[in-house]
Amino acid sequence: MALKNYSATVLTGGGSGALDSIDGTNLQDKDSCIVFDAATFYFYTLDDDSGAAESSPDVISPDANAGNKRWLLMASLGIGGVITLANTGLHLLDSDATHDLIIKPGSNLTADKTLTITTGDSDRTITLSGNPTLADWFDQAVKAASSPTFANATITTAITLANTGLHLLDSNASHDLIIKPGSDLTADRTLTLTTGNADRTVTLGGNLTVAGTTTISAFGATLTDDANAATALGTLGLTATAVEINSGVDGLTATASQLNSINKIWTYQNTAPSGWSIVASTSDALIACKGGANAYNTTGGQQIGTWTQPNHLHTTGSHALSVAELAPHTHTLAVYAWDGSQHTARGSSDSALQASQATSSTGSGTAHSHGNTGNGATAATYRPLANLGIVIEKT
Repeated sequence: MALKNYSATVLTGGGSGALDSIDGTNLQDKDSCIVFDAATFYFYTLDDDSGAAESSPDVISPDANAGNKRWLLMASLGIGGVITLANTGLHLLDSDATHDLIIKPGSNLTADKTLTITTGDSDRTITLSGNPTLADWFDQAVKAASSPTFANATITTAITLANTGLHLLDSNASHDLIIKPGSDLTADRTLTLTTGNADRTVTLGGNLTVAGTTTISAFGATLTDDANAATALGTLGLTATAVEINSGVDGLTATASQLNSINKIWTYQNTAPSGWSIVASTSDALIACKGGANAYNTTGGQQIGTWTQPNHLHTTGSHALSVAELAPHTHTLAVYAWDGSQHTARGSSDSALQASQATSSTGSGTAHSHGNTGNGATAATYRPLANLGIVIEKT
């Protein structure tokens, strides 16, 4: 059966000229109808198995013998130029007329809304390579060469800036604080700032050089905000003035600046006090004054000398002992009378002591030598009795 085209002058009401007054028995799938109500043209197509609930002007159900047949709005054109299309959308043929680009709303609207495209009196092209979601759009240029300004921005991925650095406006927005690397890096490096879950302020009154990892303790922080040396001394509990220090040492007339310039001293204790560290290179050595004509005649501030004595020899001369140098001693010989038969000491009844005689003497009396003591050096283990302390320097 051939498709039919109908016309009507009103959408609903069932009266003469109404779209819903057309009997469903006479309608077949794909029939069409144009309704003009003096203000708007409506273009409908019949769907014989739709069964959708009536909702004018989008869905119109015949009043008689409707079944599942429904008039579905395809488009509308107002006398004032307003065109209304069904949610099947506006179909635009592609460049070779093989497919449609369909433009349509993607959600239910609670009221009529307007999408405005402003071309700025020039041809424009919008190229989409993905599905963007826009919550408001840019009110300024955001090209690579532009300098956009954002009230608030949250960045969830890494951002790479040129070595011109990260520019942060100062407190009255007149100048920038620029944060950037000051040297070439051989690999990506991380600067981590840990605030300890509290607001922190870093105040620099000069150029800071940090070697290694530096942790400022709570006590150290009390020194960093001291405006001058006098305040820092008070924080450390050192309240003596330069005059008071000079008065404790005869002839000392150092100023406060001169006293503060001292950065290495010897002290009679075992560990370095706060703010000082032990100079390790000065261990196991005596303290000496530079000058003279030997090893100490060199630049101060270094370790000179050794605990090992060099090889040396003690030489002794030859000497002949005189009689006067001999220890006093005697040699006594007892002489008895001869009784005709034997030379014996028999006792006072048989014989009697006749005389005492000296023994004979032997020996040349020439000089003699004790020889040298030997050639050798001392081991590096000898240490004189000392009051031990440490050499310390300011940290």
